[in-house]
Amino acid sequence: MSLWRRRRSSAPIEHTWVDQLGSNDENLCFTARVHLTLQVPRTPSYTAMTSSDQRPAPVEQTAPPPGVCIAAHWIRQHLQAAALRWSVLQRHAAQHDLNATVAALLPHHNPDDDHIIVAATAVLTVTPAEHQAALQLQHARHEAHLDDLARRQTTATMRFLQEECFTTPATARLFLLTTPSPRLGVFPTAEQADAIMGEITRWRPESLWVRLAHTLHTTLHDLPKGQLDELLRMLAVVLRETGHRDSAADIEDIRDAEHTEYTSPPTP
Repeated sequence: MSLWRRRRSSAPIEHTWVDQLGSNDENLCFTARVHLTLQVPRTPSYTAMTSSDQRPAPVEQTAPPPGVCIAAHWIRQHLQAAALRWSVLQRHAAQHDLNATVAALLPHHNPDDDHIIVAATAVLTVTPAEHQAALQLQHARHEAHLDDLARRQTTATMRFLQEECFTTPATARLFLLTTPSPRLGVFPTAEQADAIMGEITRWRPESLWVRLAHTLHTTLHDLPKGQLDELLRMLAVVLRETGHRDSAADIEDIRDAEHTEYTSPPTP
């Protein structure tokens, strides 16, 4: 007579390791201590017992051990994806999020080696050096945000003044007679409106000298040296004949400098 006794299933496998998980702070990491629990469900294995000697006789071999490395790799991928959402300054919140994210995915069965991940937890720590670096990075980001905000405010203010307030001397004087908002900065008195308008008008893109300067800049860049020298000579003559001797002398100086640069031999 033969008796059959079913063997017990294998005990859970515990695996712990220390890892570095990146954060959303550039080049700063969490230190994670990860604990993993695996279970391997066996195919039922039996031992034969004979009525004569009642000694066990093995029928088949036990299942192979689980793939701990495969399980650890799978867990780490999900931990890293969750850690990238957090700053190292948010260690506690990050730890809660990582563990909740992994717990929602368990138990996980890997059909390649038949192991089941039944539990996984991560404990996060941050070194003092990483924490200090994160504080400095946070301060730098804050300063950069304030600088960008100041630039945008200044640009908006200049556009408002140019398009709304300083279109004519009358509107400029009226604007300066009122009490401008402190958010727009400090402004001169209304008596200085004419000088302000003169300066603004002088530099308007549609003003004569700005358009002339743009045209000359484009043309002079394409002229050969000989034609450029002749143009400067004619301009100096016109200025001198119209009574602008100082301006004519400046043009002559420019012409001499260009001529000297063109004719001087290259430095060996």
